This record gives sequence, C-alpha cells and structure tokens, in this order.
Amino acid sequence: MIDKIINSDKKIYMAITGGGIGAISRLLENGGASNVFVGASVPYSEHELKTFSGTTYNNVKCCSKQMADFMANESMCMMVQPDDKKDIGVGVTASLTRGESERRDRVNHAYICVKSEEKTSHYYIVFNKDHSYSYIRRIQEDVLSRFILCTLSDFICAEFNNAQTHQTLNSSFFTFTLEEIKS
Repeated sequence: MIDKIINSDKKIYMAITGGGIGAISRLLENGGASNVFVGASVPYSEHELKTFSGTTYNNVKCCSKQMADFMANESMCMMVQPDDKKDIGVGVTASLTRGESERRDRVNHAYICVKSEEKTSHYYIVFNKDHSYSYIRRIQEDVLSRFILCTLSDFICAEFNNAQTHQTLNSSFFTFTLEEIKS
C-alpha cells in the first residue's frame, strides 16, 4: 500500500487534526517518501484549525465533512510548485475516544477528504461503541492512520469512474462510507 503511494508520480500534502497523525510517520518511515510527500500540517487547536482552513465561519464543526474538505483544499494550496495533474491534498478531521469515562452518546468518528484536480473522495469512519476496543485511543489512532493510507493508495491507484460512487463497509469495530465525486 505505501509502496503504491511512494512509487506514484503524485505530490501529496496532508492536513490532519484530532487523530490519524500516525499516517504521516508511517509514510515517512519508507525510503523514497520525499519523492511524493511535500509536507503536512497539524492544526490541532480550534483556533489553528480555523486559521489553517482559511474559513471565517461559525456554523462549521471542527469534525465534519466540510472541514475535511476545507483542509484538503488548503493542502492543495500548500504545494510549492503546483502541478494540477499530480497534486493531491488530504484533509482529515477526527473526534476519537477520550477513554472509558467519556459520555456514552459521544460519537468517535473521522472525516477524510482526498482531492485532486480531477476528483474528490470523502470517507467517513465511525468507531462502534459496543466493541471492546472502542475506548482505547491508541487502537482508534492506529486504525485511522492505516485507513488514511489505504484511502490515499486507493485514490492514487483507482481508475476514475465517471459515475458518483457510494460504498459502505461494516465491521464489528467500525463502519465507513465512501463518496466519490467527479470534479
């Protein structure tokens, strides 16, 4: 999966907040990552997130599809030498567990947006609360980090389908939904 990313001719910039930061280190652990990886931002506080995403809004939640999209847009803008055919911006915003003492109604989830000039893919992952690992932050972090790299690899390797795609996968630990949109 990481080899597919590194061996591509793409240029990637990632912006991640709330969880999934391990995706950056996993990518950079491999030789050749500098050929594709331009950089990353981790705007972790709400103020920094709003500053990075370039939004002056009051009604957009920090962990939302719209925020992930804003972050992917800004990631595209961070390219030093823009090349519309090769650039990929990634925006991830997550709300992961705080441990067993957190509210039962709090949703642990993440939104991922992977964007190029030709297409945009939105991914949504929800961690199921009734699974025994649901309240272990490092496990959610690990799953989300791997999931980000899988989505990036699939985005790079997939042939673009002209139709809008919706896909859902359920497991005992999480549920994810994919929505691909032709730009």
